[in-house]
Amino acid sequence: MLSPEQIAEMDKISGLQDLQPRVQQANDMSEIDAAIQSSVKPPSKFASFLDNLGEVGGNFGEGVNKGIASTAEGMGKIGQNILGQTVGRGVNMLTGRGNTPIKPQSMFSKEQLQTTNTPQHIGFGTEKTAEYFLPATKAAKAERAVDLLAQGIKSSLGASLARIGGKSAVQGLSAGGVNTLQTGGDMKQAATTAALAGVGRGLIAIGGEVARAFHLPERLYST
Repeated sequence: MLSPEQIAEMDKISGLQDLQPRVQQANDMSEIDAAIQSSVKPPSKFASFLDNLGEVGGNFGEGVNKGIASTAEGMGKIGQNILGQTVGRGVNMLTGRGNTPIKPQSMFSKEQLQTTNTPQHIGFGTEKTAEYFLPATKAAKAERAVDLLAQGIKSSLGASLARIGGKSAVQGLSAGGVNTLQTGGDMKQAATTAALAGVGRGLIAIGGEVARAFHLPERLYST
């Protein structure tokens, strides 16, 4: 239980100590309200910082959730398109609607998918980028398989070309596949993403092959 001295100190900090006599001297409610408003101390800079930090963190998390929802929307759209083009056509034919597919329906509202501020944009982008990490680990294993296959090629030039082409294809297919799920089957965008990833990986591989040709230590480069 707090002592009278502790209570007095808390009142002093909060401004209540100065409020009591002003309320007693007030003539009406408007003066009491003015006394209360003037006695309330604004939050400290640190408290404001914590509030802002919490708000930013909350918006970042909401952006991550919207990124997850966006990918789920894309995957759902692909599934609905497949069903709509197969089962949907059959259902429409049986019900007299002709040989037409059933159009996919959105799983989320526009507000649930669209980011509205910078922390949400960052959270959304972070989540989307993270979706490439798991396929990247699988792609790394595929690249090791490419290295093993290239070892069976007698021509050093042929082996280099096989490594460059194979690893470019692996990364391109990986990135394109993830983008296909994210966009709900937008093949044009997926192809662009695949091409950029493939070219980027190919340039790295070319640099590695040049370093290999000059017999540089393998720890200094990647093929």
